[in-house]
Amino acid sequence: EKARRMAAQVPMRRMVAVAMLALLLLMLLSREKTSLRSPLPSLPLEWRVPVGCDYSGFFVEAVCGFIPALLDAGLEVTLLTGECDANFLANSLLPHEAAAYKQAWVKENDRDAAITSKSVVIEHGNPCLMRKWTQRPLWVIARAMSEGELSRQEAACLGGSDEIWVPTSAHVSIFSRAGLDKRRLYAMPEIVDTSFFSPAQLSQSRESQVVGDDSCVPPPARAPVPGPHGSVSTAPPPPHACRAPFRFVSCFKFEFRKAPDLLLRAFWSEFSANDNVELLLKTYIPPWETHPPIQEWLRKVAASEFRRRSPDDLPRVIVREDPISRTEMREMYASSDAFVLPTRGEGWGLPIVEAMAMALPVVVTNVTGPREYLTMENSYPVQIEGTYPEGLAKPSLASLRAQMRSVYSDRVRAKKRGRRAREDMLALYSPERVASLVVARLRKIERKIERKIRWEEYKAARTHTSDTRLTAAQADSRRPGSTSSRSAHANLDDDSL
Repeated sequence: EKARRMAAQVPMRRMVAVAMLALLLLMLLSREKTSLRSPLPSLPLEWRVPVGCDYSGFFVEAVCGFIPALLDAGLEVTLLTGECDANFLANSLLPHEAAAYKQAWVKENDRDAAITSKSVVIEHGNPCLMRKWTQRPLWVIARAMSEGELSRQEAACLGGSDEIWVPTSAHVSIFSRAGLDKRRLYAMPEIVDTSFFSPAQLSQSRESQVVGDDSCVPPPARAPVPGPHGSVSTAPPPPHACRAPFRFVSCFKFEFRKAPDLLLRAFWSEFSANDNVELLLKTYIPPWETHPPIQEWLRKVAASEFRRRSPDDLPRVIVREDPISRTEMREMYASSDAFVLPTRGEGWGLPIVEAMAMALPVVVTNVTGPREYLTMENSYPVQIEGTYPEGLAKPSLASLRAQMRSVYSDRVRAKKRGRRAREDMLALYSPERVASLVVARLRKIERKIERKIRWEEYKAARTHTSDTRLTAAQADSRRPGSTSSRSAHANLDDDSL
């Protein structure tokens, strides 16, 4: 009977155990939901970008990316950067970007040092341009990147920060190789405005031009027609609508790192007059580059490397050097069929991810920044053949030519990869996604600051207690007839231990 009762209790015990496990699971889920709904970071955030108002990478990354996204997420953000005039805000930025700038911007010289000292500060850009504070902020974040290896000077300048945000996991490795503590490095990607750079903006007229047969071969001539005195003439072919050329677009500042030499050589080597194709270069020569005018360079390359008297004898290259707005940039992507950039090194590659957000197939070197988001499913990665001493890559000319030909020849597969590229941009780098990563990191920083403050208070309290004991010991030792054989320093040493 006793055995029977014990056997009957076994299922009951199992049920109780299962119920307890279920209760524990519910508690864990409840805690997780609570953490997801936890309030936004309460400490002020100060974001400094010491650049002027232009389309430099740092300016666009912060002013057009992080600042609007974080304000939309409900954070209190102060922006310290160059003062933009009304014309720039109205004509160069999107309305929500200009509104975010106006809401967050403060003139740096007017910023109260006492407020900065109670803030979390992000120093964005050249690490050696970080401020020297009279009152140090609660937490200093350096936002930095590199196209190749990190210099010793930059690594030393980053030593003044509490932690370093880099755009990719590749930069975590690069910066740690330069001697920086890996525990201080965090991969924080850039933002892609996937709402603005969207294939929904694609011109239907361009879409109809590029879908289908890309050939531009006229139809055959009509049958021979008898003429006077027994002659025969061939009638001209009927008029036909030739499809627009397949357009590669590339956007970069004209310098060695962006590899315009390699791009032109690949384009003119791979394609001929029989290919209905063209290359659009949106570029400019920066002031520090000593380079001949681009049109002169095209003529020189055509003559020296391809033995042509004029670039007109080769597949067409269009050059745009005029400044354009972000809306015009989007239209430029929309009027193109593929993006190409055989870069030798990128910190991130903003035009690349913008093109991917527009669902364009991209032909890009698989190096540094782009390696973070390029895959065989969403792009046409160009392989490298080695590196230069400073860490820049040597893209393969053969790989570049093959990938450009593949995009041109197989439009269906190229469009499929372009669609996948947009899906990846939405999932990984949309403003909402990246803002959530920033908010999550700032919450952890706040907890670190709280622990740091409590620790400082604890040390101050212990110091005060030690000082009190020291004073009492000194007074006791000075009393006549004191038998104390222990010095005040001995008491202090014991307390310290």
